[in-house]
Amino acid sequence: MISSASRRPKGAGQARLRPVVSPHRQKLNNVLHLSSFLRSRSPLPKKHTTEDIYYTAFFPTLGLGAIDGATPYRYRRDINRNCSVVPAFSAVSTIQSQPGRAALQEIAEWKHVDVATFHNEIVPANEPVIIRSLVAKWPAVSQCQSSAGAACEFLKGLYNDTPVYTIAAPPEAGGRFFYTDDLKGVNFKRGQIPLRQVLSQILAQDDNREEHALAVQAMSVREALPDFEKQNSLSLIDSSVAPTMWIGNRGRVAPHFDVHRNLACVIAGRRQFILFPPEQLANLYLGPVLNAPGGVPVSLVDIWNPDLERFPRYANALSAAQEAVLEPGDVLYIPSLWWHGVASLERLNILVNYWWDGVVAGGVSPNDTLLHGMLAIAGLDTSQRQAWRDYFDYFVFKTAADPTAHLPDGLQDISTTISAEQAEAVRNYLSERLKEQ
Repeated sequence: MISSASRRPKGAGQARLRPVVSPHRQKLNNVLHLSSFLRSRSPLPKKHTTEDIYYTAFFPTLGLGAIDGATPYRYRRDINRNCSVVPAFSAVSTIQSQPGRAALQEIAEWKHVDVATFHNEIVPANEPVIIRSLVAKWPAVSQCQSSAGAACEFLKGLYNDTPVYTIAAPPEAGGRFFYTDDLKGVNFKRGQIPLRQVLSQILAQDDNREEHALAVQAMSVREALPDFEKQNSLSLIDSSVAPTMWIGNRGRVAPHFDVHRNLACVIAGRRQFILFPPEQLANLYLGPVLNAPGGVPVSLVDIWNPDLERFPRYANALSAAQEAVLEPGDVLYIPSLWWHGVASLERLNILVNYWWDGVVAGGVSPNDTLLHGMLAIAGLDTSQRQAWRDYFDYFVFKTAADPTAHLPDGLQDISTTISAEQAEAVRNYLSERLKEQ
């Protein structure tokens, strides 16, 4: 009798390759589907056929009126009259005004970076880097500088009516996209909304000091703005890497991580980034995974106003933190798995980013593996967890010895060099095993 642990994947020779999912699509899928799959509820309203229905289903639930061609939106102050409204958020002034807090280490800056320098020097160092003015000559940057209205018109001129994933938080959130107080949900609404409607809402709020925080998240540029790349391309990475756009007014996002390497290009507005190396995760006091605002757990610490009595280990994270404010045309390289909190500082902020690497070709996301490991190993007793750590150190992290040194050259196996057909067969095997559990 063959034990379940020794079952072999079937059909390696007949396996059909899956299409590779782009990093921005994979991240968006995580955001949209992880909690809804595990908790059997969808975070998004059903799609409709007209903008009015999209709009009616989303913005009025936030206390925001609908916009049409003749009647501009006006902020309804009476909606939140019984709420404790947080004053408008200014990340830079807030973080500098904290008494007794030492200045954070500045992120290293480079200039005149070419492809060879980026890949041979910057990436291997595994440290964040700012490349000032790298995309300053992009037409998108120049056309978005005169005013927020001009930037919105530029985007509308490229937009092809694809609904975009949008989040919105009420004024009492203080611009902070976060968990609810009980950590069982999030403090913002989510929906698929036409981009032009989101832009109109941002402009209509003007500089209201009790504004809703609105943000378009991980918008596929190739799907929604198909002509953008014709004049705005990044030379440092392969052209196959798809750009993703982020648009919003003032808001802030708690420290989180990306599986992939990340190049973030500021098009309009200013953004403050505060970064922490991966080893600081224990000092960031992470929130729950399944209700995470962006598909991965985020820090419970308000890094712009930290409570060190409640989160004393955060002081250790601060000692390792790096900070920068990016202006239009600036680019920030964030190595994979570095924690980063982000604040959008202006009335309108636009950023384009590129995710790449971090997942082996045709492989499984390491974050998915982490979730599986938490399910399978975290609940075992101490001796069993230590034994599994030894196995992972040997087969995965290869810290003790080369697990393939004694095997013949050219052998294709998951422990050596796996073929595409074998990888697909293993994925199918794991999928079936998960269904059985």
